[in-house]
Amino acid sequence: MQSPPANTARRPRKIGVQEIRSFLFRNEEGVSALEFAIFTPILALLLGAGIDLGLMLHSQFSLNSMISLSANQAFLNRDMVDDANGETLAKQIIAVLAGTGGKLVSEATVVVNNGPTARLEQHPAVMKASSGSADSCYCPTGSGSSFSWGKPTGCGEECGDGNLSGKYVMVTARSDYEPFFIGFGYTSAQALQASAVVRTQ
Repeated sequence: MQSPPANTARRPRKIGVQEIRSFLFRNEEGVSALEFAIFTPILALLLGAGIDLGLMLHSQFSLNSMISLSANQAFLNRDMVDDANGETLAKQIIAVLAGTGGKLVSEATVVVNNGPTARLEQHPAVMKASSGSADSCYCPTGSGSSFSWGKPTGCGEECGDGNLSGKYVMVTARSDYEPFFIGFGYTSAQALQASAVVRTQ
C-alpha cells in the first residue's frame, strides 16, 4: 500500500519583533529623504511666522520711536503753545512725522492744547491744518482712544487727580501693517497705533 505524499509546502515563517528591528536598523536607504520631507514644512512654517512677527514688531517699534521724536519736538518748542504760534507748531511736528515716517505712517494727527490741529494722510500724502485757541489750560484724562481734554480752566488750578492744570500737545499716528507672507495667517493685516501726550506748561 502506497503511503500518502509528504506535505512539502513551506509554512509561513513568523517574524519576531527582534527581526523587524534588525531589518529597520540595517535598511537605512531613504531615511534622510523621509526626514527632510517631514521636517522641512514645519521649519518653513516656523521661519515664516518668525519673519512676520519680527517685521510687525519692527514696525511698531519704529512708530513708537517717531512718536517719541515728535513729542520731543513739542517739548523743545513749548513756548509756541499759544494762539499765535500753535498752528505753526502743529505743522512743524507733523512735518517731522512726514519726514521720518516715510511710507510707514498712514495717518498722523497733532493737536496743540485742544486747539490748532495738523493732520497727515498718506495715499496720497496730504497735510491739513486748522487754527484754534491754545491759550487755555486743561486737566486731561485717559490715554489713547479714551483721551479727553476736559473743560478749559485757569492755568495752575488743581485738577481732580491732584495735579495742576496745564498746556499739552497730543501726537497720534497709525501705520497700516501688511504681513510679508500674505494669506498664511501668521499675523493679520492690522493698524498699528502709537500716541503721546506732552505737557508743555
